[in-house]
Amino acid sequence: MPAPSKYWKAREREAAAFFGTRRTPLSGGNSGHGTRSDTLHPDIFVEVKVRKRSAIYSLYLATKALAKKENKVPILVIAQKNHPGFLIVVHSNDFPDFTNDHPVMTYLNDSGAWVSDPIPAKVVLSLSGETPCNTKNTQP
Repeated sequence: MPAPSKYWKAREREAAAFFGTRRTPLSGGNSGHGTRSDTLHPDIFVEVKVRKRSAIYSLYLATKALAKKENKVPILVIAQKNHPGFLIVVHSNDFPDFTNDHPVMTYLNDSGAWVSDPIPAKVVLSLSGETPCNTKNTQP
């Protein structure tokens, strides 16, 4: 394990690699890359948070234990009162299998209508390890 002061950088590198890109050097906005994201991905904004303890992670672990008993992929959905939509928490090890098995996402759009769209192929492929995401503008 890296030294504690470098641990968060290692987790940022790990998350960037997961999405087929690289970690933003320095501290986001100070990097000169035009993004405050923790990665240089051209299409998604990634914020990596490392905590000693996390209520969300604890809820995920409880969900994982229940899902294991039924041989299912654990997915934690978190909603907040008076806020539309919800957060979907899926472990990085489970995400590629889940997106390949469920290539359509259904969501409530800004007009309040349910819409079903395919998950963008470049996301599914990059997460399955078949093809990396478009990594334009990722040079330090």
